[in-house]
Formats: sequence, structure tokens, C-alpha cells
Amino acid sequence: TSLDVMRLYMSKRDGGHESYCSDVVFPAFLERHGWESPSALRFGAFFAINRIWGGSSANWNDLGLIDAAAKQVAAEDFAKIVLAEIEAHDLKPEWRHQEPKGPYYLHTLLSELDRKQRYHKKLLRAFEGIAPDLTRAAKALG
Repeated sequence: TSLDVMRLYMSKRDGGHESYCSDVVFPAFLERHGWESPSALRFGAFFAINRIWGGSSANWNDLGLIDAAAKQVAAEDFAKIVLAEIEAHDLKPEWRHQEPKGPYYLHTLLSELDRKQRYHKKLLRAFEGIAPDLTRAAKALG
């Protein structure tokens, strides 16, 4: 039941080769506990970013993250959670040819938003208000 332990493990594993945690363990956690708290939402944002970082195609709402956020927190609060996880995960590049992945991580989320849904529109406006440069860079990706 410890999301902190799962976060630590997922941060250190080879996400391109080890998928048991993301394919089995976290879905089993959600079956048992659901999106019970803001800490689960925060882990869900980490989870999506970590899967993208590991080379998986990630859908932010595959396991119901965005839907759960809409029921629990204001769009601005969820945007802050996502941005904090992007910042924590978007480590400084170690080589000159690397670029930060923050815009790409946010792009993957923005590309899933349905502009017809009220919460999704509010979420987009929240990103634009809180992190306009990052949001612009994310939108420029596609």
C-alpha cells in the first residue's frame, strides 16, 4: 500500500524493460484502494511521466487519473500537482545533445484533453496561467 516505496522502485528500475510494476502492481493498488486521495493523484501523475520516460506510450487517463482528479480537486490544483511532478522528473540533461523533456511530458497530457469537457478546459487554462512558457512549448510539439 506504500506509494512512496513504489515511487522509489519505479524511479530506479529500467522502465524500458521492467513493466510489472506499471502493468500489474499499480493497477492492483487502484482496484483495492482507488484514487482515494491527492497523494494517489500525485503518484498517478508521476506514474504517467515515468511510463513516458521509460519509453511506453502513456495515456494519462488509462487508469482514470484525469477523471479522478476532476472529482477530487480543482483544475488549478491538479495542474500544480502535474507541474511539480514534471519538474521533479525533468532532470537536468547530462549531455549537451539532451533537451529537457518537460514540454513533451506536458504535451502528452494536453493532447488527451477534450476541449468539450468543462474540467479539461479548466485544466488547460490552469496550465496556461501557471506555466505559460512550458504550456506554449508543449503546444508547439503538435
